[in-house]
Amino acid sequence: MPERILNIGGFIIKIIFECQTGDNIPLVKSGWYQSVISPFEIKETKKTDFVIKFKEPAADGKYFINKKKSLYVKLFTQTGKNELITSPSINVAQFEIIIERVLVYLSQKYGFAFIMHASAAKINRQAYLFLGDKGSGKSTIISMIGKKFQPLSDDKCLIKMEDDKLYFYQLPFVEKNNYRKKGVKLPVGKFFILKQADRFFIKKVNSLKILDYILNKTTIQNVLSSVKNLSKNVYFLYFSEKDDFLADKLTSGRIGTF
Repeated sequence: MPERILNIGGFIIKIIFECQTGDNIPLVKSGWYQSVISPFEIKETKKTDFVIKFKEPAADGKYFINKKKSLYVKLFTQTGKNELITSPSINVAQFEIIIERVLVYLSQKYGFAFIMHASAAKINRQAYLFLGDKGSGKSTIISMIGKKFQPLSDDKCLIKMEDDKLYFYQLPFVEKNNYRKKGVKLPVGKFFILKQADRFFIKKVNSLKILDYILNKTTIQNVLSSVKNLSKNVYFLYFSEKDDFLADKLTSGRIGTF
């Protein structure tokens, strides 16, 4: 049986094709898979954290579930703690949902990782992360500094604790700006919580409020031990979309108004 192996954030996910067409399915043949997923493939592994099997349903298998006047499509069946089966007919969006659920599960299982909604750029050999509500400018700020600093993400990333240090990992998801990804891993530099304003201003975040601003409630229990690593590197970043010198100001090391 053909198989493919993905290394996403250090988690090894094996994909096995138990279908008549092998790995010759629309999902794998798509340009999206080749450009977004393929860079995360590895040739071999000694360990496997999770298995995803593509398999045609049995003759009496049900793709649809009718419940309370609603019709649901069956996306996958979990057949073990670290294994699930899905249809070879799923599309890109459905496969992304599966991958994200697997990563959330593995993060909770091992207790030292979490998915974060943030954009990121490579600055001073570190990943600087930009967080905020919808419309706060996560994608905008990456576009503004992208000519000087390498864009890493504009929507989601994986933050992982390794040897008492926080690391950023790219995720194989389609994003607004569609940056080319290769599974980059970098130490986390700073977290900036975005606030649009008419001037540039950096303000330290009170360590007691960091959990409220950064951590998803479903993963707080897994990363409480990481708070001490966050407290020194979390800031409010007030910025204007008209600021032509934003990239230079970010690396000045100054706190306060420019």
